[in-house]
Amino acid sequence: DEEERSIQDYIEINLWAEVINEFGEVDPFPLRESVMLRPGNREGIMKFDIGLGPEDAFLMGLAPKINLSFDISYNAYDIFEDNRDVTIYLLDLRLEENPSSNTPDTIWSIYDNQFDTTNLGFTIMKEDVTIDDTKTGAISLGGTQNGEDYGIEVEFSYDPDISTYSINNESELYTLLALDAITPWKILNETGDTVTNWTQPYSSSNNLREQSIIQFGNNTNIDNYTAFKIIYKFDFDFGSNNYAQITLGRGNGLNLSWIEFDLPSGFLPRSEDSYSPMFVRYNHTINGTGTDTYILDYGIQNAGTVPWDESLFIIYNSSRPIASKDIFNDKPRITFSQSLASGQKVNVTYGVRSQYELGYGFQKVGKSYSDSVRLIYSDENIAPIIGSSPLGIYNTQDPSLYIGLDNSSSETLLELYNIPLLFAPELNFTFVLDPVVMDQISNFQGTDVNTLTIDFYYVVSGGYGSYYTDSIEIPLDYLEMELELESNSYFIHYSKDLQGIYEAFGAGSLDIYVSISQAGSSLNYIPYIILEQFDYMCDDHFIEMYSRMPVNSDGDLDVDAVISTPHWISV
Repeated sequence: DEEERSIQDYIEINLWAEVINEFGEVDPFPLRESVMLRPGNREGIMKFDIGLGPEDAFLMGLAPKINLSFDISYNAYDIFEDNRDVTIYLLDLRLEENPSSNTPDTIWSIYDNQFDTTNLGFTIMKEDVTIDDTKTGAISLGGTQNGEDYGIEVEFSYDPDISTYSINNESELYTLLALDAITPWKILNETGDTVTNWTQPYSSSNNLREQSIIQFGNNTNIDNYTAFKIIYKFDFDFGSNNYAQITLGRGNGLNLSWIEFDLPSGFLPRSEDSYSPMFVRYNHTINGTGTDTYILDYGIQNAGTVPWDESLFIIYNSSRPIASKDIFNDKPRITFSQSLASGQKVNVTYGVRSQYELGYGFQKVGKSYSDSVRLIYSDENIAPIIGSSPLGIYNTQDPSLYIGLDNSSSETLLELYNIPLLFAPELNFTFVLDPVVMDQISNFQGTDVNTLTIDFYYVVSGGYGSYYTDSIEIPLDYLEMELELESNSYFIHYSKDLQGIYEAFGAGSLDIYVSISQAGSSLNYIPYIILEQFDYMCDDHFIEMYSRMPVNSDGDLDVDAVISTPHWISV
């Protein structure tokens, strides 16, 4: 009947968790619910991540069962009437630690393990009839089937002054596992007509973005400043690794397939049990002396002279290739692949394990573990960082918050939502620049200094926008800051009476945004700041109504009036 039968084949994807509550009862709740996947020729590719920690589901310390299901019930009647099956390709499913960082640790994946969890500390169950996890080799999404071209559709707006178009550099499509090649397959203008006057100039490139580029010729049949779409064919090559194929429909008579992760107690550690070392980032400019081996400025007390240890030191970046590295007299020693000429400058960025440990928090995407916002704990039993002498640390209170500043001018934004706006609200912050940071400031080179800026924004519910802003600016000049040091730490106190906002808007809720940045022309940046105190306070407020004692016509107490009349109300 020349009708596209699969156009309504929506796949409903649900991700549910269940835990045993304090009463011993099973408590189910959704992590993602009713996510609808379309057919492959209708943008039918989807990628999403679910955080099990404080960034999303907050399952730390629990023993959840997590169920991922695929359901064709939306169009099941037509699928069975047409005597056909629906195939779902599960290209990537994995369980990772710290997935947002630039060094995630994959605990399990279909790609490497299929559904085998031997010695991994958890188990997986699945609907075996519907799932085949032995698929390997090449697979394509897109091409021509029954005379119809299909694939991943990407929409653009045509500018007559631009002849080349490609998938956006930041697109998640480039990150798909085992993606081997991208081929522009077909182009349609706004009216659905095929565009023919185009080429793929970099078809032989190994770069996926270059492969996605198309170039129009002259007199293309696209109206200026109208929409057009490129249909791409994606080729995947898994080699000997695996992906899964899920089949539902007439063949096995099933509408639903599922995969369940059973994570036992202790697999997701409690927040108070989950610590990782915090590394302090240092920037070192080496002035060449005609040799190839150099010792960096900061080390760890009693690290000794031993082979390189990643648990103590990390090399983040070097402007010249490093041939080898070790630890010499407590400090990192690096050997470049070639000797540095006298006066030649090389920039090395490295990390040194500190006496702090980081707990749960929020990871900055694509950054190192220490580029994050996390609970911070001090431990003086750990060997201290040493420069010319051992550096002290700030004895953090529990809880305290570590805020990584990326060693750059980039803004770090903290967002606090739905803070109750009650009578006489008051806000108190205390930030700390600890001895480690102050030591860096004392060694900043040059006369230019950056300014540490902390901006506060208060947004009242109801769509009024920013009602009030406030700002703190601190020049990172050690000579000025030295007079205010307490135990080699610099404290930044901030208090704000928000009663004016309450009087303007009344009881409700408040969003608070705290922006932290370093502005200036200097390349000297501090790596982090500690939030020691965040107090939001308000008063209990009693509203009272007074009246004379209600009496009846005889002068006696009128009980009915007492019951029906408010004499005092407390809020």
